[in-house]
This record gives sequence, C-alpha cells and structure tokens, in this order.
Amino acid sequence: MHHLMIMVIQPSTYWQVWVKTRALALTPQQLATPLMRRPYDLRHSGVTWRLNSGVPATEVAAWAGHIVEVLMRVYARCVAGLEDVWIARMDASLGRAAAEAPRQETSTTAAHERTGT
Repeated sequence: MHHLMIMVIQPSTYWQVWVKTRALALTPQQLATPLMRRPYDLRHSGVTWRLNSGVPATEVAAWAGHIVEVLMRVYARCVAGLEDVWIARMDASLGRAAAEAPRQETSTTAAHERTGT
C-alpha cells in the first residue's frame, strides 16, 4: 500500500517566500507602496483590472465568486476617477451612430431620387 505524504506549508514559510518574491519582482519605488503587499492584493488587483478594463460586472462577479451587489459594494471605488474614459467611450459610440445616420439618410434619399418618390 502506498502512503500518501501530505506536506503542509506553514504560513510563516509562505509569508517569507512572498516577501522575498515581492522584493525580487518590484522596483525600490514600488516596494515603498502597498503594491502586492499581501497575496490577497493580487486577487483585488485582478478584480480591479477587469472592472477598469470594461469587463461587465456580471462577468467579474462570476470570476471573483461574488454576486454583482457585493462586487459593486466592495470595488465601486476602484473605478473612481475614470470618468474621462467612460465619457470618451460614450462619445465614440455616439460618433459611430452619428456617422452611420447620414449614410442611411443619403442612401434613402438616393433611393427616392431613383424611384421619383
């Protein structure tokens, strides 16, 4: 019979590895910030990144294991300060819609001219 050996990593060992890895991965300026201070920060960063990238809240909530209400309550502040981004996206959407409208009118006008109506 084979014996399974389960190795448990002690939290203190895990933390020591995390601190060393963070020091190797970040610049001295980044080390002075809260960036990746705790492993949980990676999860928070992943959720924030997805929301700020425009991924629908329903998709982000499913990935994070939240319902949308919890997601928005916990992470609503992370999208603050992005008003310029959202306005630019809305303007771009309106610009495309406005650009398409004259073409439709032009083709309709041309059809009327061809048929004499």
